[in-house]
Amino acid sequence: MQRVGRSVALVTGASRGIGEATAVALAADGLDLVVTARATDGKSTYLGTRLDDPAAGMQQIGSLQATAEKCRALGAGVFTVEMDLIDRASVERAADLALAAFGRVDVVVSSARYQGPGLDDAALGVPIDLVQRILTANALHPLLLFQRLIPPMVERGDGVVMHLTSVGATQDPTEPGAWGVGTAMGRAAAHRIIGVLHAEVGGAGVRCYNVNPGRGLSDSKPPPIDPSSWEVAADVPEFAAATIAWLVAGSPEARALAGSEVMARRRDYRPTV
Repeated sequence: MQRVGRSVALVTGASRGIGEATAVALAADGLDLVVTARATDGKSTYLGTRLDDPAAGMQQIGSLQATAEKCRALGAGVFTVEMDLIDRASVERAADLALAAFGRVDVVVSSARYQGPGLDDAALGVPIDLVQRILTANALHPLLLFQRLIPPMVERGDGVVMHLTSVGATQDPTEPGAWGVGTAMGRAAAHRIIGVLHAEVGGAGVRCYNVNPGRGLSDSKPPPIDPSSWEVAADVPEFAAATIAWLVAGSPEARALAGSEVMARRRDYRPTV
């Protein structure tokens, strides 16, 4: 049930990394939350990015329940939903449960993405069925989620939609193996959705952004990752989350960036409280 005066954000991929940090940042800003992940109990394994990835099968750090507890400690109402981007029924169910949980969704942060082989395998050898799974998870099913959640925003004349993008969406690798055709195609397809949405619903008050978090910690990288090993100049989840929260807050400067790719890095943006 919606609490009077509080907006509601749906954050996908919220069990760890940028999704987790974003949920916590939005909770700190007074939003209630619907958070999703492939598993709600934290019992998930790293699936790798190549068919021969030696790190595949390692236990991943973090859980959706732990994220929810952090957000509740900040005063947020939180509803957890298990959602697998490969499974259409799971995505449709998540959208319906999100709308039912608080009666509305004002903000969507699409942080989840396909995890598994095919992302970084060579273009001439990657199985086509894996590329199809990547496109389904990274573009088709996020679009389905948007189709369910954006129309009520249009009716109200207000809302925010964000998709986590990356350099692989718009640029080519500089050397073999930097990233694969699966990563490039999945990222590029999803990236293009936001620009079209901005053209179609921006005039109705729904702000749409591609958010590029830089080299942040995510579950596309082998676990565990020791935060003490991050380079001083490297981007970490909290930097991206701070920029996302700044965009959601909707200052004139943030509103002016609607429809664009926002480089959510500490050295590029320093959101103010």
